[in-house]
Amino acid sequence: MKAGEKSSKRILIVDDDRAALRYIEALIVSLGFNALAAANREDCLQIVQDYKPGVIFLDIMLGDANGFDVCGDIKSNPDSDDPIIVLYSGMDFSPEDRRRGLEVGIDGYLNKRASIEEIKLSIQLYARLRESEMGLRYKEQDLTASVTKLNHINNVLRSMMDINIQKFAANGKAQMIREVCSALTVKGAYDTAWIGLMNEKQKFEYVEASGMSSEFNEFRKALEDGDKPDCVERLIGGEDVLSLQEYDDACGNCAFVKKKDSSSMAVKIISGEKMYGVISVTMPSIYLKDLEEQNLLKAVASELGAAIHNLFADDQITRLSSIVQTIPYPIALISDQYRYKAVNEIYSVLYDVPVDEIIGSRVEDFLGADFFMNNLKEKMDLCLSGGSISYEVEINFKTRGPRWMFLEYRPFYSSSERKPYIISSALDITERKRSELELEKKMTELEIFNDAAVNREILVNRLRNEINKLLIELGRSPKYRVVK
Repeated sequence: MKAGEKSSKRILIVDDDRAALRYIEALIVSLGFNALAAANREDCLQIVQDYKPGVIFLDIMLGDANGFDVCGDIKSNPDSDDPIIVLYSGMDFSPEDRRRGLEVGIDGYLNKRASIEEIKLSIQLYARLRESEMGLRYKEQDLTASVTKLNHINNVLRSMMDINIQKFAANGKAQMIREVCSALTVKGAYDTAWIGLMNEKQKFEYVEASGMSSEFNEFRKALEDGDKPDCVERLIGGEDVLSLQEYDDACGNCAFVKKKDSSSMAVKIISGEKMYGVISVTMPSIYLKDLEEQNLLKAVASELGAAIHNLFADDQITRLSSIVQTIPYPIALISDQYRYKAVNEIYSVLYDVPVDEIIGSRVEDFLGADFFMNNLKEKMDLCLSGGSISYEVEINFKTRGPRWMFLEYRPFYSSSERKPYIISSALDITERKRSELELEKKMTELEIFNDAAVNREILVNRLRNEINKLLIELGRSPKYRVVK
């Protein structure tokens, strides 16, 4: 078996009749598939565990078991990768056989007496069905990962929207960074967060945190006494961002909650050429080396630096617009009047329209009145009422043609005006939708094939019954077994 081989290329034949096993095995190999063979239940289950075949042709009667029980063993094992199982036999399948097959998860039926061409067609059809099924499964996994990442990014954006710099200014820098830390963790953007602000002599004057253990008080005292951890020294020394996968000796008694599969990222807070401090968070390890994740946290730090530089600057929409530019997905900020307030470059490229031509325009003018009224307005209104909405819709782009998009709307309220806005994000799921259609097509082909096989068996059964009647009339014994 070749490394990296698709499971749809691995086909297992299970039969205690050596001649029949070698016959089907040869046909499988002749079609370019990798044939695996087993003569009993134990060998079959071991091969399924070790090689995870995509398709299994399973004899209805084995020396030590029957095909129904073996199928039940395979389908109930979560490590079997849920192969397609085809029951095959030298005898006709009765209605009772099909009922039991439905109960244990049999996917198809094949008669050993079928012609070579029919058996080959069955092998190819089930292998193609498996390949389509696996392709859709992988695309679903990719989409799930993308949606998870998009939700994480949205959580960060929602966290930043809760920060009202103007409101916190009167209470000073300590209150401001305390609220920022709380906003970054309460909405689930990060597991923990701490922010430290330094004076002109690079000594920490304000240190606040959220989500930390009780050990953080010692960590804060060490920082304020001038004992800087390795990560801070490296940031002061010139590094822009630090991603720490492991907590080694250099981390000392860092107060971060050390969760499994959680790592830390730290960036410096700057405005212009001046460094004001450090912001550090913990997050799932899968995001640690993600460039967009690093850029997003740097954007948060940059905006915090600008706020510290001018505590009374509270143009929240402008701040949000700059953060939106770092998101690796099409993002738009839409007002309650359905006008674009901000979009990122990816959104501009997607529609092949310059950013400055999009901002200020109405959604219904930009995307078309009919499309807006039939597909968008109702869901946008729900979002403006406070709900988070996600759905799939097909959009016909000027340069890319029709594409299926996964759209998500989340509400946002301006801290100064309390007017509702919509944060619209999107994912291209065209390939997943095409895979769904392809799988549906293959399932239809399979149903047609199985229906044809059933009709053929009914016809053969009827002819055998008529032959038996003629033999009886001639005084001879019936020749064929007739399925009731």
